[in-house]
Amino acid sequence: MIKKILVLPFIILFLFSGSVNAESNDLPDPGLTPENPLYFFDTLGESVSLFFAFGKETKAIRAAEIADEKVSEIQAMIRAGRPEFAEQAANRYGGLVDIATDDLEEWSAKDDELGAGNSTPEIIAQKVSNQLGVLSGIYTQIPNSEKSILQHAIDKSENGIENALNILSSDPKKEQTRMEIQNRLNQYKRQRMMLNVQENENQDKIQKGMPGNEGSIYDQMQQMENEQIRNQNKLNEINTPMRRESSKGMNQNQNNNSMGGQGKNK
Repeated sequence: MIKKILVLPFIILFLFSGSVNAESNDLPDPGLTPENPLYFFDTLGESVSLFFAFGKETKAIRAAEIADEKVSEIQAMIRAGRPEFAEQAANRYGGLVDIATDDLEEWSAKDDELGAGNSTPEIIAQKVSNQLGVLSGIYTQIPNSEKSILQHAIDKSENGIENALNILSSDPKKEQTRMEIQNRLNQYKRQRMMLNVQENENQDKIQKGMPGNEGSIYDQMQQMENEQIRNQNKLNEINTPMRRESSKGMNQNQNNNSMGGQGKNK
């Protein structure tokens, strides 16, 4: 047990190297933030925008876009040392994710009928997984006393992503996208689990979570790591033929250009 605890900081340092990048994802400007007296007009405008988004699918995508703004607001309030207002934005974010992910199965069927390139579940899963990456990055950098502020928003993100992944799993054409998003989701979960273990000063609780105990945090992390490895191996199998075809095409173009140059010289 002592060895595992000693190596935790090094594992976490490696895992969290992706968190900093995740927090730098492109996000819209937060605009009015919750501590501003005029913030009410900002949320009113968002509600009006959702009301006039005709059709559930359009409304869902609009909700996911507004959720980007809420993540920016959370980030801004945490950086400003105003966690109480970050919580307000986080609660609003959770409601928007619910709107964005409520009817994904219905839209997936419509996308299949239309032969759409990117299905609505795929678009929303990508967007919400990016938001989760930012939230997870913030989570790793704030004190324990503030972590509960983000937990509700993180739970909503994960539930929405898992809902979308379940739908994507039924479409073989979306398998690559599904595995990529699943790997990101598992990475973010493992980051937070490792952080919680490291910061847990109660050794009895850590002991109860050691491998071999049913449902232990270590077993959960190991399962997610195994899934990431399997997914990555499959992704490599998918991408290798594509890279070979691309390389053959480049070589062919170079040969054609070379022959063309020789013809001109003659």
